[in-house]
Amino acid sequence: MQYTNGTWRADTPGAMQNTNFEAFIFSNGTVDACYLDASLGFPCLQGSIPPIGVDARTVSDVQAAVKFAKRFNLRLVIKNTGHDYLGRSAGRGAFMLWTHYLKEMTYDASFTPLGASSENSHSTFKAVTFGAGIQWAEAYAFVQEHNQTVVGGISLGGSVGAAGGWVMGGGHSAMSPSLGLGIDNVLQFSVVLSDGS
Repeated sequence: MQYTNGTWRADTPGAMQNTNFEAFIFSNGTVDACYLDASLGFPCLQGSIPPIGVDARTVSDVQAAVKFAKRFNLRLVIKNTGHDYLGRSAGRGAFMLWTHYLKEMTYDASFTPLGASSENSHSTFKAVTFGAGIQWAEAYAFVQEHNQTVVGGISLGGSVGAAGGWVMGGGHSAMSPSLGLGIDNVLQFSVVLSDGS
């Protein structure tokens, strides 16, 4: 059974790392959920898992999903791995943008950040670029191939996302006391805009 396997849960669009975010509790105390123990006799219900979404594999998929949600006034939630401990990657009746398979990774031995000021434009850095779906197990293996180190997160199986909420929330790491937080080591973010720019 894969129920407690974080990597399996990350690979499943309707599974959250903390199962309480899969359930929905109404104001009268009744619960809408799908229970693991089917012998209880409760029906398996949708809970807070979005009933519809997009498995984004390209930038144009992300743009189309955002436009669709906007056009039909849908609550948009974004899920990569489902580790969000505030439950923001789930939402009852929402439209899910699943970024888990945006798995591109690149290494550049002489990276210059876009928009670097002219006095710093000659400065280059060794840098890795991670797509929104990269998890730390993948990231660590990739940087090791290039004989590099990265300030990153950890979880059982390395299933936490490297380029999403972890870094945008600061990015605590075992290496933080000597190398700073994850965000301190970011050179730039690339953001997808719905208008194609």
